[in-house]
This record gives sequence, C-alpha cells and structure tokens, in this order.
Amino acid sequence: MNYLQSDKIRNGKWKSWTTEWMVRRIKDQREEIAVRDLTKFAKKGRRQEVTRELIKLLNQADERQTQWYIDNLHNAPRTIQAMGKNQIDLTGVVTTYLRHL
Repeated sequence: MNYLQSDKIRNGKWKSWTTEWMVRRIKDQREEIAVRDLTKFAKKGRRQEVTRELIKLLNQADERQTQWYIDNLHNAPRTIQAMGKNQIDLTGVVTTYLRHL
C-alpha cells in the first residue's frame, strides 16, 4: 500500500494520533476498533458521524480523500467574521464530502 508521505514520519514509523496515522489505522484494523479510534480522534460535536458505514466508505475511498475527511472530523471548522463596516459578501458552494465517495 502506498501511504501518503508526511514530515510526521520518524524512524520509518508514523507519529501516533495524526491524520496520516489514522488513515492507516482504520485500514489496518477491524471495523469495531476503527470506529472506536476514529470516534476518539473526531471533535466532540462530530463523533456521532463515525459509524461502521463511514469506515467502509473511507476504506473504499482514495487515501487523499480519506485523509481530507478525517482531517475535517478532527479539526474545528474554519469561520470568517467581519467586524464593523468592513464587510464583504462572498459567494460559494458548500458540499458534503460523502457526496463525492
């Protein structure tokens, strides 16, 4: 298996509890263990998203897509705030990751 390269590799091993390590971990472990570990890794508000079905989808997906999704489960959402009169209207498209799997 060709895993993603990262500066988080030391002595040929992944640093524990990083996004890259979690990608490898859920592919190598049984579903129950993968659900448990990914639930611990996810932010508190997003833990209910981690199910066996999600693990199956992530294992079938490309590694970069899996890493992107796990990284978004782990990190807080990014927000943009305007203060005072310096406001800008932005147009964008918001999609969920699972639509692309």
